[in-house]
Amino acid sequence: MPPQTRTLLLVSVLAFSAFASRALDGRQIYVRGETATVAVKAPDSDAVAFDIDGWLPAEVPVKDGVAEYKADTALLRAGDYIVRARMLCAGEAVGTQVFPLTVAKVFDNERIPVWRWGGGGADKPWWQQRGFTGGWLASLRDPVDATDPKYVARIKQSIEEAARCDFELGFYMYPMISARWEKDETVKARLPDGSASSKVYPLEPAVVEHTRNLVESWLGRFEDYPGLRHVMLCSEWQTPYCVNDAVAELCREDTGLDINDFVTDGGAIVAPRTVQDGIIEDDNPRYRFLQWWWQRGHGTAPLNEIQHAIVKRHRPDVTTWHEPYRLAPVRYSHKGLDCIGTWTYGAPDIKRLCYTTYLQAAARPERQLVHQDITLFVYGRFVIPLNESTANLAEDFSGKDPYFTAGPDYAREAIWLVLSQRPDILCFYSAGAMAPTKTTLDPYYSSPETYDAIGETCAALVKPYGPALRQCARVEPRVALLMSAASTWFRSSDWLTGYDNEKTLPYATLLMRNHVPFDVLLDEDILEGALDRYDVLVMPKADTLLRSMYERICAFAERGGRVIANNELRATIPRAIITDFGFSAWNRINGEALAKGNAVTAEELRAIMEDYARELAPHLDGVPRPADAASQRILTNSLDGGGVRYHFFVNDDRTYGPRFGEWKLRFELGVPQTAELNIALDERPALYDALQHERIAYEEAAGRAVFTKRLPAARGKLVAALPEPIAGVAVKAPETATPGEVVELTIRVLGESGEAINGALPLRVDVADPAERLDQWGRYTTTRAGVCTFRFIPAINDAPGEWNVRVTELIAGTQAETSITVNP
Repeated sequence: MPPQTRTLLLVSVLAFSAFASRALDGRQIYVRGETATVAVKAPDSDAVAFDIDGWLPAEVPVKDGVAEYKADTALLRAGDYIVRARMLCAGEAVGTQVFPLTVAKVFDNERIPVWRWGGGGADKPWWQQRGFTGGWLASLRDPVDATDPKYVARIKQSIEEAARCDFELGFYMYPMISARWEKDETVKARLPDGSASSKVYPLEPAVVEHTRNLVESWLGRFEDYPGLRHVMLCSEWQTPYCVNDAVAELCREDTGLDINDFVTDGGAIVAPRTVQDGIIEDDNPRYRFLQWWWQRGHGTAPLNEIQHAIVKRHRPDVTTWHEPYRLAPVRYSHKGLDCIGTWTYGAPDIKRLCYTTYLQAAARPERQLVHQDITLFVYGRFVIPLNESTANLAEDFSGKDPYFTAGPDYAREAIWLVLSQRPDILCFYSAGAMAPTKTTLDPYYSSPETYDAIGETCAALVKPYGPALRQCARVEPRVALLMSAASTWFRSSDWLTGYDNEKTLPYATLLMRNHVPFDVLLDEDILEGALDRYDVLVMPKADTLLRSMYERICAFAERGGRVIANNELRATIPRAIITDFGFSAWNRINGEALAKGNAVTAEELRAIMEDYARELAPHLDGVPRPADAASQRILTNSLDGGGVRYHFFVNDDRTYGPRFGEWKLRFELGVPQTAELNIALDERPALYDALQHERIAYEEAAGRAVFTKRLPAARGKLVAALPEPIAGVAVKAPETATPGEVVELTIRVLGESGEAINGALPLRVDVADPAERLDQWGRYTTTRAGVCTFRFIPAINDAPGEWNVRVTELIAGTQAETSITVNP
């Protein structure tokens, strides 16, 4: 059914109490612009007279015992109404039914979504007050007809309310954890020795059939509900290596390999043969098998594709996504989905949140969206001494260890850092048991003020500037960092604990300290010639390379490309610069090491990494830096928005705090700092401190603007670079408007030349009726290629007269106003 035409309700004329109970089964909330269809059973009437609080009256004939009334909600103000249906027989009223109808405001589809991972649906207003725009419901494991009807009713109510308040609510499909599998050994992952795992293999036929039924039933039940905006598919499922008939057959079909040649009796992967000179052949069977396993063999990705197809058949507008991306550096582990996501821990260094850039590497081939989850979950072992930790970080399980919610300054800096990399969606995770809406929790553990900090940062940065930043792309880096599957699966050593995709993060932070923007490349990128786009290739862990990769890297070096590799490189590459950085200290900044007396403190780790960054700096001479700073404790990123460029300077200076400071394992508080900053002008000489709406005075040196700024603690500066100063805003609007018809405004931000500035510039548009009500159409928006087309519809029940439109551009803070006469 098209989203603009939805059936509201089928009601009986028998009794109001009977109607009221039936009303619970139908939609009552519509987004303005939808066509609501009201179908009323009236077998003893020849017509039914409808109206909505007196508006949109219509007399509808009864056909086959039913009268069907269509209402265009675009004609009404957003608000709550009563629909009245008067039954007529020979022109005389024989009965009346009434029921509620809500017209919700048009959704804001320009903003950057900010989601609550694993909740938010039950207390939406609380989360919205703190900057969140969405969340989701608990996992759905069985079809609708196998689910408690009371639970289904609660889901319906939550989705309805999500439409009312423009809260992006999502489903969480998780068929593999249905209780139906507990005693069904036929679907379990089977090892070569005949034993079975406790985990289901996702592509067993019974699991696939159950999954289809699950997704079909829930999407079929709620496809007409616009409050449903996204669907997460099977998060964090780690299939053990197995040899089920289904996976063995798939392996033969896809690769021609026998899976039994690669999986040991105990379910491990057979060890690699000796690697000669750090090079393996492109068709190495073990490499091919592991690449296939992480793309398709583990079963989650193909099952997610099946679910995605069902979701899109019912609701093409719903976003599908899966997380995490952290177990193997390959493409297509999320094939076909709309979005790739991962949650990332900021311990022991918040700069690990540069992982957004890693996600973009995985998303690049299919141009998928990227969803970065900032996890606020703090394991006890990250911050306090523990004689023996029971946590299993590989499975995100805290065991019997205490755990905490990160503090407010962590959240502030994390938002600045992640947003500077241009994600498509922001998300926050914290322990459900530590939900900030639980007011009885000990704040030492739950840190409720963290969520106020999120709200403050979203209000100041994400919400007003998000629409413009969404129109931007990262300034193309000239440095690439290799995250290699060959080096992961054929490594000579393992110097860092944690997930395979995260093991190059420490080296990446050295680039960040040197203000060098970078892309992440996978093996496939190298093989396809991606090095042509870069001047420098950094290889933090390159124990082993595919032969064709090696040849391409050598050719890159021969034609003048700079190769920087850490000391584990075994292949010989011409003129390669070899660094000798050790990252074992990252393994000793934890509570267990502290209890044993051999821990590294946060200060000591920072000093080690700053020394490494200084040592690396000469090897990065001449690398283009759109934004630079005199301090390693300022992080930079730059985004292009047409003729406008946005430079982020993020304050990364931190110190210990009152909660965990005595143990010195984690910085908690941001520290204000004043530093010299500089920006490559690149024909954009007009600089603005965007959040302060102020021009920046600077000195020019070698084509760069040099200036000094004070950066607030745990926050940053957003500097907008324009081709000319802003002179003002121009708004073109019609003189008059008719209720129910679209009013179109054309908005331009003008430079001192009088011409529109070509680029993405943030705007705030407010539309006030004669009673000065601003509740219907005001929102943040942006110019696109220099122009913003803003549309709104005066309702037939709006006040006629002179309406005022005020437009504020959010870089220099200039405003323009115009008036429109809305006819009666």
